Amino acid sequence: MGLTVLAPSARSQVPGLQLSGRYEQGGFAIGRSAPRAAILVNDNPVGRASGEGLFVIGFDRDEPPVVRLTVSLADASAEHQIAVSPVDYDIQRIDGLPQDQVTPTNPALLARIAEEA
Repeated sequence: MGLTVLAPSARSQVPGLQLSGRYEQGGFAIGRSAPRAAILVNDNPVGRASGEGLFVIGFDRDEPPVVRLTVSLADASAEHQIAVSPVDYDIQRIDGLPQDQVTPTNPALLARIAEEA
């Protein structure tokens, strides 16, 4: 569960990036980088590192096999590729339920659901 480094940007590399965690669907990565660095996952901003440089990212249970992590400051950035392992989940399905139990539309039933909630 290692970290593969892609080409850094033309600017200088973000110093001291460290990653650990469970790199699998439904897992996570805990990172340390420069304080307040911007964190992007697959080009989507997900937050900033703390004042101590710590951050956490989570992986969906249907995460693709490769996640691109970008850590950037005003004058430096680095892009990394994380291999995410697949996980087989025990998914249970209930088929054949009446439609009004799946997506109720009856006003009396909706009122009862709201009251019980």
